[in-house]
Amino acid sequence: MLRDVRRREYDWLLDLQWVDRSSLISLLSGAGFKVGYHKSLKKIYDWTPGKEWADNKPLLQRQAVVAAGLGVNDCHLFPPALRILEPEKKSADILIGHSGEPRIMAIIGASKEIKTWPMKNWLDFLHKIIEIGWVPVIVGHLEREMDMVAGIEKALNTEKIINMTGKLKLRELAAVASCCDLVVGGDSGPTHIANAIGIPTVAIFGPTCPETVFPKGPKTFILRAKCPDQGCNNWNCTDYARCLGSVSAEEVLELLYLKGIL
Repeated sequence: MLRDVRRREYDWLLDLQWVDRSSLISLLSGAGFKVGYHKSLKKIYDWTPGKEWADNKPLLQRQAVVAAGLGVNDCHLFPPALRILEPEKKSADILIGHSGEPRIMAIIGASKEIKTWPMKNWLDFLHKIIEIGWVPVIVGHLEREMDMVAGIEKALNTEKIINMTGKLKLRELAAVASCCDLVVGGDSGPTHIANAIGIPTVAIFGPTCPETVFPKGPKTFILRAKCPDQGCNNWNCTDYARCLGSVSAEEVLELLYLKGIL
């Protein structure tokens, strides 16, 4: 990847990730003018926002103060927006099949296991959602997510589930999301994509603080773990029941009924 980046000889680099790996890529990119932020590696960049950047600021504000280094001073005014082209949407519609029933994208996993809604909660939720006439489109990527989906399919024993786990490239995943009427997931990339597309999205947060990573749109609904340490950023925690497991299927369904989505 770095060879490919260097070959392109970029004039500008904008790092909006703020982590070790993105700083390393920035350092080795060969880009002419580098803009970004890292709390310990500021010298990598030709321009960095300094004290205007803070971990506890909302995501869009943090992005805005970094983008200012390229003279872009109004990006905080624009909500996240991802446009899906009509041919992409038609292909996705064919891929998952259109039965005429409402479809829900179930984002089964996340980059960290502690950010994943436990299997028992998914089983309770999917069983009830299928009962009321919805078709789940399950997406995921990691091996543990594929194992979880296999367990769900076996337990529910229904042909209603559309299993797309491990079958979609990123742009295809976005197109499939755009064909769904509702998305439910944890703090995971596909949940953020659905939010940017503007689909009604229930995002379940445990160790992550939603205010700092998840721009809330008009069709976004956030549920938090009941753990008193919610938002702790402790990715090594294994108390799944206390974290996302504390958000029940009934709680998600109640929210969806309250908002008039079901």
